[in-house]
Amino acid sequence: MNVTAYEIIKGQTKRLGPLQRNRQVKKNRVFLTLTATGLISCPAAAIDFSDGQGLEGKFNGTFTWGTQIRSESANPLVYSDWPSRAVPGTTRGLLQGQSGGSNLNFAKGEPISTVLKAVLDLDVKKDGVGLFLRGRAWQDFVLGEKSVPYGHYPNGFQPDQPLDDRGFSPSAQFSRMAFHEAFLYGQFSGGQGKTLDLRWGRQVLQWGASALHAGGIQAGIHPNDAASAQRPGALPAESKLPLGMLSGKWAAGNRWSLEAFAAYEARSHVFPGCGTYFDIASLAPKGCDFAPLAGASEQALLSSGDYVHRNANVMPRNSGQYGVSFGYKLEPWNADVKVFAMNTHSNMPSLRMTVNAKTPGARSVNYAMVYPEDVALTGLSLHKQLTPTVRLLGEVAYRRHQPVSLNAYDVLYGFVSRQPTAVLALNKGIGAIPVGGTFDAYDRFDVGTGSLGVDSIFPKALGADRVVLLAELGINQIKGLPDTSVLRYGRPQPYNAAAYTGGPACVDAVPGKTCTSDGYVTARAWGLKMLASATYANAAGGITWTPSVLVSKDVKGYSHDGAYSQGRMLFRPALRAQMGQNYFAELQYHRYSGGQYNLMLDRDFVSVVAGASF
Repeated sequence: MNVTAYEIIKGQTKRLGPLQRNRQVKKNRVFLTLTATGLISCPAAAIDFSDGQGLEGKFNGTFTWGTQIRSESANPLVYSDWPSRAVPGTTRGLLQGQSGGSNLNFAKGEPISTVLKAVLDLDVKKDGVGLFLRGRAWQDFVLGEKSVPYGHYPNGFQPDQPLDDRGFSPSAQFSRMAFHEAFLYGQFSGGQGKTLDLRWGRQVLQWGASALHAGGIQAGIHPNDAASAQRPGALPAESKLPLGMLSGKWAAGNRWSLEAFAAYEARSHVFPGCGTYFDIASLAPKGCDFAPLAGASEQALLSSGDYVHRNANVMPRNSGQYGVSFGYKLEPWNADVKVFAMNTHSNMPSLRMTVNAKTPGARSVNYAMVYPEDVALTGLSLHKQLTPTVRLLGEVAYRRHQPVSLNAYDVLYGFVSRQPTAVLALNKGIGAIPVGGTFDAYDRFDVGTGSLGVDSIFPKALGADRVVLLAELGINQIKGLPDTSVLRYGRPQPYNAAAYTGGPACVDAVPGKTCTSDGYVTARAWGLKMLASATYANAAGGITWTPSVLVSKDVKGYSHDGAYSQGRMLFRPALRAQMGQNYFAELQYHRYSGGQYNLMLDRDFVSVVAGASF
């Protein structure tokens, strides 16, 4: 008797419990959809179709399989003592609290994620009016399937059990099918070269000029999707969350342009799920409703309920996000200049504390993630062609009322301990907040950002058909930041406290890292990034080979958004093989190093991806 794959999976599903069955059904559906898509679509070219009466369409996509393997052992410098006690054979961690469980869930040489994924686009139009849809589906065969030694909050910190994505943001879940972009559009032409493009729906705007640095003009509009961006085989289009909006662009010939948008929804940054390899901030991700205290394991604290519980996220209103951009081509200088003005809401969260009782203890307070409203941005971008093969690109932006988060350890310690000498009791008066009252753990500052880069193409260099070099400098500056002896912003929670005016003697819990003013947000931070690649067309066996290297160095200071952390460095060599128009494979090595407050210090990994585009 012939048995189909569907019947085998269906039979396996019957043997599971109700909750497991529902989750397995979802995974099976995604797996079968991906498999069918890959087998049917990938060998072909993009599908163009027409009804002969003006209706036209195009269907294309990318189908990938990829895996990431940890290449460095966990370093006790970047995980805490309590989690290390729960994992046999692990060196005791040197950080405080309970951070680092995600680090200990994956050993050197083990896969951290293995994903089968499809990204499919459909574009249908008639007489200049159309519909664009981009759908995604993925299945992770490691996360949610492989047992890990420590666990995380959704699985009760149970050792030697798989991770669980219940409550995670949709993009952070281990198995999912969803639309990414979906919008209606219209393209209209007038006389004398005038054009008008309109879009309505979930879409991604390409505003600003920064190519490699985060935190620029576009970051004010679209939240990052870090969970999707860090999957093996991630496409550039997956790194930003589309926003529901009405947008338009009016152009008068090749010289003038006017763009605008008005959003009708607010969305938030997607963090990697707690317990997964790239998780370094377990307080923030959805589904990770747990702020532990020192003195016991997370499993014990969860069982006793003696931890800070989480309330629902406090999202901004859906209205109030809009912007306008005016562009002009300076033909004598061969340059394009754009000016921007917008009002948006923060897509990065801060802590909100709600007082339950005026006595010390974890249950005396709840926490939530709050997304502040109304950040005003003005900016300018420049693209200038210096030579036929060298381009200058840069942008500057000024944000008014940008939220900057207070140090998480100071916030939690101040509310849980109720000590009158806590830094926030002295300088923010949190002891006077009544029962039922709230405290939003951020202050607003004016923030400036900028980037300046050079993009160069060198034909027939180094034996290659072409060499591309992109180098970019980025900077972040905050106006009016107080001294760290008064208030502190940023710095990872596991590094505990530092000395402050009017406070008790500081206990140097992490020698050389606590009891110093280092690691907190600074008035200025800057860094450098460089991406180089060489293309060798039909070099061997008809394959086009493209070796590349990305180098990122945070030179000085610590930014409020995590874009810069002094001394942190990423070195990422890669080799891509393109076979014809449809098939490709890529090998990457990610090497993290440097930085006194870099929780990614030991998260090196190798990535292997194979795929097909049609």
